[in-house]
Amino acid sequence: AALFAEAIMRIHKDLSLSALFT
Repeated sequence: AALFAEAIMRIHKDLSLSALFT
């Protein structure tokens, strides 16, 4: 479960960065 949560947070961060730099 921890790995799954970490993966989601990592993806969410990538999406947030993409939104910022769009």
